Amino acid sequence: MSTKKERRIADVVIVGGRVAGASLAVRLASLGLEVLVLERGKIGSDTLSTLYIHQPGVEELRGLGIEMGDTLEGAPAISKMVYEVNDIRIVGKGPWYGKGNVSYAPRRSRLDRALCIKAERAGAIILHEAKVTSVNFHGGRACGVTFRRAGNEYSVRAHLIVGADGMRSLVAEEVGAVSYLERPKLTCCYYGFFRGLERPFSQYQGHRRWIGVIPTSDSHLVACYVPQDEFTKAKSDPKGTFFSSLQQVSSSLSQEVAQAQQIGRLIGMGDQQNFFREASGPGWVLVGDAGHHKDSLTAYGITEALQQSSFLAEELAKVPIDVPEAVDSATKMFGTRRDDESLPRYIPTLSVARLEVSDARMTMLRRIQDDPEMCDLYFSAMAGVIPTDDFYKKLSDQGILIKK
Repeated sequence: MSTKKERRIADVVIVGGRVAGASLAVRLASLGLEVLVLERGKIGSDTLSTLYIHQPGVEELRGLGIEMGDTLEGAPAISKMVYEVNDIRIVGKGPWYGKGNVSYAPRRSRLDRALCIKAERAGAIILHEAKVTSVNFHGGRACGVTFRRAGNEYSVRAHLIVGADGMRSLVAEEVGAVSYLERPKLTCCYYGFFRGLERPFSQYQGHRRWIGVIPTSDSHLVACYVPQDEFTKAKSDPKGTFFSSLQQVSSSLSQEVAQAQQIGRLIGMGDQQNFFREASGPGWVLVGDAGHHKDSLTAYGITEALQQSSFLAEELAKVPIDVPEAVDSATKMFGTRRDDESLPRYIPTLSVARLEVSDARMTMLRRIQDDPEMCDLYFSAMAGVIPTDDFYKKLSDQGILIKK
């Protein structure tokens, strides 16, 4: 039988200790705030993820004092980008952002652990295997949470409750965060890890198929995206769907993957929701996938989680944490910044996730494939380093027109 114990008040309780929550904990604890992180998973556990971190996300990690090569051994720097569709091959360099032009795809068990360690060193308290069961309110304002750990139930009060607990956020449900700009699910994905591949970061597109090959720690992640309407079939035969899709898009890649050493099983993601949620309300705020999620095909999730934690910490640094009106104003400003940053990537992601290649797009790709500058600019837009509108303007300046 569990017992209920009251804990003292914290400045901020963060529900979720993965990338969004742990990186925010680093930043807030570094400001001198008393931060408690409640993560339901075990320390060092893996999670569903295609791992990739765009250059802006890598720069955020540098700002937190995490250098990939030193902290996350085995995750190679990615500087070459390849995109193939039919007979077209786009090759370019990673775009410069901040202090570098490389991206990374570390295993989540290593990345999440590194962020948690950094947060604890900054002064945050992190409790793993702590399951939050409810958000508590006083006078209509979120003022704490109840959680279970090791058979006991606890209640903790805080000036601010942060939901960093993913797409199916309990915090979002408890506070009644309203969704907007919802769109239907477009793809499902099966991915696995393979040792022995020599390919750089590569993307391959074919009819209703998208394949990603991403160098990661001691292996390559190979991800296969198919339309959502094929999920039932794919779920009944993941291996068949995976390898037939590889063969359809690139026979040479299919042969290489078949000959490589597979590490573990294929992992499926069939619930790729597309939405924004209200970012904040009285005493609460949502960061990362809890507040905004889009199809993982463009791999913005980790990068945007890191950026959002930076935005939120910057806004909270301007106000006293124990003044409710000031905190709510700061979290509202964060929500505006979040949408300003994420909205320009949302519609392009949904467009790509339809897994269609128009004649106009094929014409554009064919025109730029022999122009190194335009290839690099294309990958800059895909990484979110420049707005896609800037890329389209450059195309227009060169007389290349494309319907977005």
